[in-house]
Amino acid sequence: MNVKVKDIYSYMLLLRAVRNGYEEVVQLLVNQSANIKAKDKYGYTPLLQAAADGHKIVVWLLVEIGADIEAKDSGNHTALLRAAGNGHSAIVRLLVDKGADIEAKDSEYNDTPLLWAAQNGHETVVRLLIDQGASMGVKDQYSYRLLSWALQNWYGRIVRLLVNQGGNILKNKHGDRLLSQATPNWYKTVFGQRIYQGADVEVKGKHDGRPLSRSVANRHEKAELFMDQGVDIEAKDKDDRTSLSRAAAGGHEAMLQLLVRKGADIEARDNEYRDTPLLWVAQNGHETGVRIQVDQGADKKAKDKDDRTPLSQAAANGHEAAVRVLVEEGANIDARDTQNRHEAVIQLLMDQNADKESKDKDDRRPLSQPSENGHEAVVQLLVGEGTEVQAKDIYGYTSLSRAAAKEHESVVRLLVNQGADIEAKDKYGYTALLRVADGKRRQYRSKEQRQ
Repeated sequence: MNVKVKDIYSYMLLLRAVRNGYEEVVQLLVNQSANIKAKDKYGYTPLLQAAADGHKIVVWLLVEIGADIEAKDSGNHTALLRAAGNGHSAIVRLLVDKGADIEAKDSEYNDTPLLWAAQNGHETVVRLLIDQGASMGVKDQYSYRLLSWALQNWYGRIVRLLVNQGGNILKNKHGDRLLSQATPNWYKTVFGQRIYQGADVEVKGKHDGRPLSRSVANRHEKAELFMDQGVDIEAKDKDDRTSLSRAAAGGHEAMLQLLVRKGADIEARDNEYRDTPLLWVAQNGHETGVRIQVDQGADKKAKDKDDRTPLSQAAANGHEAAVRVLVEEGANIDARDTQNRHEAVIQLLMDQNADKESKDKDDRRPLSQPSENGHEAVVQLLVGEGTEVQAKDIYGYTSLSRAAAKEHESVVRLLVNQGADIEAKDKYGYTALLRVADGKRRQYRSKEQRQ
């Protein structure tokens, strides 16, 4: 009998028998000198296959005849790693008793048998390995401690076991992640509360995130638990943003109300954009969030680094409901609030008697931007409201010259029909027609250069 002949799936006869747990067939093939070191295309030896699949008697048989218990597959997994990860406690005990390395690591995540067992919720295997002296301080390549796997998957009994064995949930440099990964249900348990009471709720992690900030951003109900523990609600993350800022940006209404009720600073600004919470909710169109902030007295005139107010931000992004709240609450309307493509928002502002001839720092009027961007409906609305079509900015550009330069034919036609002066010149001496010609000439030269 040629025991080395492979079947059509490239498994040797012995590997096929092992995989299916055919003990008598395995014994027969071994007695016929089948190669117990043979590997399949994934690097599995008969022992690795038996351990992974939970065939205890086959594992015992192979170990007894000298199979290498430290042999590794293509992922650097030993038989013990495979058995631990799949929760085969009897096989884990057998292999450990035979001297298997309990600190062996795979190549992908650097996980040990204990980490594999913990992340898959195999309590009996976890207990067994700890009793055998497995290290609890080991980390995987992402720098999470062993306990984080149990916490984020809410393996309550394993969490209890690890903590009672000395697992350091409180002082890990990634403690913020540990506290943030735990499920809200875990915090509600008596045991979870006991652990939580001693945790450093202000601990910073690798990315300078804080448990409260993470919980707020993810709308976790445990955020209130952090606050009740006296956490600093004004603490800022690496982006210099507070928990209220994060809640505002995400439009988390319940969190906004909770943080405001706890006394969070409604005028706190971040470094990058200089946005207040009101600016964040306005630009993202969170109507209820805008109302919450305004009701608490948030400054409606606050400006970001680009000198934009909450109303400007909401209008620019077409958030009609947010605009309506701000206008109703007395927010000042300026020229930039009407320089966008959102017809409904502009109509709302016009209905509130927005100044159709207001100017920005470059003397640009409300009609200028939509003309340049080709927003015909907005131009039509503004012209219908009586906006001056001949007005010039500091460069001498009219709305017509800006529309012509960008070749917005329908807008040009509309403005001309409304009496726009086609001979008006900018400060460089160009008329609208010359601007079009100049643009065409530049396009032609650019095309020639590419050829």
